[in-house]
Amino acid sequence: MIFGATAENPAGITITGGMVSMLTLILKGLLTVLTAYILIALTSIEELCYALRMLHVPKVIVIVILLIYRYFGLMGNEANRITTAYHLRAPSQKGIHYKAWGTLVGQWLLRSMDRAGAVYESMTLRGFNGDFRVKKRAAKPVDFFFSDNMDSDIYRDQILCLIAK
Repeated sequence: MIFGATAENPAGITITGGMVSMLTLILKGLLTVLTAYILIALTSIEELCYALRMLHVPKVIVIVILLIYRYFGLMGNEANRITTAYHLRAPSQKGIHYKAWGTLVGQWLLRSMDRAGAVYESMTLRGFNGDFRVKKRAAKPVDFFFSDNMDSDIYRDQILCLIAK
């Protein structure tokens, strides 16, 4: 079937090429999101960042990803504190009034910038020099199972060495 062509099945429903393309894109999108979710659910952020470094992703990008992930909790706590303070000042109001959103988001930004300064200062006092120390780990046989280069003799030799240990 070509994209412009239509076909009719025995139930009498007309299926166009556009419908097939749409279903294909939806299926690919859902499978991509599911795969990313499974990866995130089963792998720690440190292991993901270590793997990104082993794939030669620039160190700056990996550090930014790691810091953003670690900073999400702080931002969530700060937002929770701000909304709790708002609800204590306006107990009879349901939700946050739309006129207060600008002020609350501004306060959130200012508090998070202050918190970021404190976090950076504590990191430098603890010896942060722009790189995270991660424990290097050796590859396991299952790691090579998911590799695209299984046909290579090098990988086959590495797998045999790992299994022989």
